[in-house]
Amino acid sequence: WNNIALYVKNSTADLLDFSALEVAWESENQWRNTLTEALKGNSTLKELRLANENYMADLMTRLMSSPPGPFTNAPWFVKARDEVFKNPREYLQRASNWNNHDAILNLIKDAPEEIELGKYLTYAGDWFNFLTEKLRQNDDYFQLNLSGVSLGGASVAKLAEALKVNTKLKSLNLTNSFIYGDGVRLFAEGLKDNRTLEKLFLSTDVMLDVIGLLMKDSEESFCEAPWFKRAWEDVIEHSDQHIKRVVKKKNYELFS
Repeated sequence: WNNIALYVKNSTADLLDFSALEVAWESENQWRNTLTEALKGNSTLKELRLANENYMADLMTRLMSSPPGPFTNAPWFVKARDEVFKNPREYLQRASNWNNHDAILNLIKDAPEEIELGKYLTYAGDWFNFLTEKLRQNDDYFQLNLSGVSLGGASVAKLAEALKVNTKLKSLNLTNSFIYGDGVRLFAEGLKDNRTLEKLFLSTDVMLDVIGLLMKDSEESFCEAPWFKRAWEDVIEHSDQHIKRVVKKKNYELFS
């Protein structure tokens, strides 16, 4: 294994072809670890062929959850990472199954366009707790699409606490994230002092409830928040529809 690692790490070849390599099942994990660590030091490799797609998915999960290194500039890795960005299903499922939270968080952070996580991760598991902690620490997450991810009360509370102090997140999509009851109040609390979030997407009823709670319980300074200005413009533009919802739910603060 040491000889293979040295060969892969120091190879100047354009292509490394392991597609015909047969590895005994008891040695598979050692092979995966060896290949991963060796590739981290190779910055010139243009093409990598493995025996099957599972090997490649596992390799990308391992590498994309690692700190940046020479491999991040390797042409084969750049191409493979772009493929993951386009179709992250297998990557995210593997990362979730193996509790590889760094793989999930790094994908969210590094993707050139926001990924609708609810298509692949339907529940806010441990990965979500790590994510909200990163948001609370003001890590570089600028866009977050959690539409379709089912958020329980505890998850909403953690997200709300993060939003109180986060200044880097610009776009947050929580459409179809099943926020209701006390979760709506907690979420509104989290938005009171946030002046940097620019875009917020919620289901219509939740958005009206959030705005109503803010108008009832907060200083009017929250009205300067970019997300609120956008949301309020939508309320005014569709006032007839929203008034019906307000009357039905008796959320009169919205138009007081």
